[in-house]
Amino acid sequence: MRHVRLTALFALVMGGCQTTSTTSSNSSGHSSGSATTSTQAEVWRKSVPKPGPQPQPTLPVFERAQLKNGLTVMVIQNRTLPLVSFRMVIRGGSREDPQALPGLTAFSFGMLDEGAAEMSALEFSDAVADLGASFSAGASQDSGYLSVSGLSRNRDQMLELMSNALLKPRLEKKDFRRIQEQTVASLMRRRGSASGLAFEYVPGLLYGDKHPYGHPASGTVESVKRLKLKHVRRHLPKVLSPHRASFVASGDVSLEEAKELAEKYFGQWKGTRRPVTAPPAKAATARERITLIHKDNSPQTMIILYRPMFGRGGSDEIAALVTNQIYGGSFTARLNFVLREEKGYTYGARAFLSLRDKVGAYLASSKVRQDVTGPALSAFVDIMDSMKSSPPTDAEISRAKDGLVRSLTGQFESINAASAAAESLFVYRLPLDRYAKLPEMYSGISREKVAEMTNKYLVSDLFHVILVGDSKKIMKQIKETNLGPVKLIVPKQ
Repeated sequence: MRHVRLTALFALVMGGCQTTSTTSSNSSGHSSGSATTSTQAEVWRKSVPKPGPQPQPTLPVFERAQLKNGLTVMVIQNRTLPLVSFRMVIRGGSREDPQALPGLTAFSFGMLDEGAAEMSALEFSDAVADLGASFSAGASQDSGYLSVSGLSRNRDQMLELMSNALLKPRLEKKDFRRIQEQTVASLMRRRGSASGLAFEYVPGLLYGDKHPYGHPASGTVESVKRLKLKHVRRHLPKVLSPHRASFVASGDVSLEEAKELAEKYFGQWKGTRRPVTAPPAKAATARERITLIHKDNSPQTMIILYRPMFGRGGSDEIAALVTNQIYGGSFTARLNFVLREEKGYTYGARAFLSLRDKVGAYLASSKVRQDVTGPALSAFVDIMDSMKSSPPTDAEISRAKDGLVRSLTGQFESINAASAAAESLFVYRLPLDRYAKLPEMYSGISREKVAEMTNKYLVSDLFHVILVGDSKKIMKQIKETNLGPVKLIVPKQ
């Protein structure tokens, strides 16, 4: 029976594919008319289909209000799913660390979910899990945060937990010791990788040890070991204040609802009005040496080129992003194409702008095979210089702009991502329509503007170099590049 059904189905499908035109048969029994029709039907294959109009990205709308106690409320409404994300963002971050205690701010914020009000750390964690929610807290260079997300029907319970964590943290000694041990262990593991070791040194080499950005946000093994619970208890009241904070709500919530929730759970929050001091600018200087950090028996060498730049929201930001997209900001950029596809030195090479408050950095990096350390380092510089000798073509510029525009929607693919975008607007004091205007801003960058950015910022002599690798095996290669004398650093074990 099954065979009969399949045979009938096959006949029906094949019959549906037959042409209805009248044909004559040739001597071999084949239909010549059918062949002609088939040939005519295949003509379209000879031409490459033309692309349709480029779809315009659909970007979220940001709304803002303010409570009487100074707390800013920001909302990105999206009723698609019954989910909501709440994020309390506080300007400041690790740049407010005491000089002797790098990492104190990040550590202090990390203690905020270790028990609150009447709940111990374990009870707090269980309460979050019972709601099917997620909770986190931490700090970067420019801000600290508390975040909770889950089903919108549980929003009151989630915000009660966030309010208690912010306003009534337990800060118990046993929890402090546990988090300190975990943080030290994590930083030790990071030192075990070439990239982790490199980026522990980069902030100090880039900005200077005494600059607010001159240390990793998480601190170092040595600085975290020096922390005491009393430091956390003294520091948090200094950095937690509604006057420098924003309550960001994303997802299944409106501005009016967010204002009511913020007033209910944070309206009584008081704090000292302490301004956030902008970090000093850092001028680019000529490269005087190459810094080599020794790592025994490393099969790869981590290469990082870096220089200081303008801060977030600077007048050159959009044009510089387009220019970098051509040099090293994408998979098809010149840097990755030469080092990966053409020479096979690495699995990938990238360049990016790390722009913060009033001052930022331009970095290019890659992990390359140990035996090609010298040629790869020279290639970084040569490709940068080629941006002038072989200026970007119209096709490269168009591809760069299209890539940046089309990637915008990916920044809002989740409610947490939308909250992070709102956080950026608040922390760096950017206008609410910043993202909505980006497509037009990217599209307006001309070939002449790209050339200006190249000449202004892609100056290889202004990029300093840090390498992490086995100095015994790569020193000779590095010296042969003639990019400067080598300063060797052997980290303490």
